[in-house]
Amino acid sequence: MTREKIDDDPATTYTARESGVSFAKGHRLAGAQVLDFREAVIKFLKEHPGYLCAECLASSLGVPVHPTTMITLGLQRAEGFETSHGVCSRCQRLIRVIKAEGKA
Repeated sequence: MTREKIDDDPATTYTARESGVSFAKGHRLAGAQVLDFREAVIKFLKEHPGYLCAECLASSLGVPVHPTTMITLGLQRAEGFETSHGVCSRCQRLIRVIKAEGKA
């Protein structure tokens, strides 16, 4: 399963298959799937620097927006992530965004 390239940014070609995320019809996630999905989001954010909104993150992963938003809201309290009301590096909208903090 692959997604067509959306634009020239290599992050947009990241697929649900590459991230290890899969969804059953209806997009309901069981406990283990949520943990796998959370790890996929963390991995993606660490591999793709810059602030991303939940919609662009979900699009890049090829997954629904709602569970992606729930994961990012949880990550705002986790060490190693920075959230703010700022400009998404993909869609350029002023919106809630998240990024993995770089190692300084």
